[in-house]
Amino acid sequence: MTHERLPRWRAWRLNILLGLDRLGNALFGGDSLETISSRAERAWHADHVWGRWLCRGLNQVDPGHCTHPGRRWMSPAERQAILDRLQRIRGDPDGEDRSPR
Repeated sequence: MTHERLPRWRAWRLNILLGLDRLGNALFGGDSLETISSRAERAWHADHVWGRWLCRGLNQVDPGHCTHPGRRWMSPAERQAILDRLQRIRGDPDGEDRSPR
């Protein structure tokens, strides 16, 4: 993610925060490319209670933070790439290998 329009120090700060967010997600068993709020949003739509609670809290602080079908800052192609990678990591439920050759 690039922050071309932001002052250099703000872009640096946002990148550090994003890295910490992704690290936190990885420490709790998530993928290192996904943020905690992205994982919470997927959990919410999969009907997990923790995802619903976290998204409600995030939406109170930042209205629209957890939205469906995609994140505000993520294009549909980026979101699909992350979901595809997560599916490959977890294994395809059909037993087919869909990794690029």
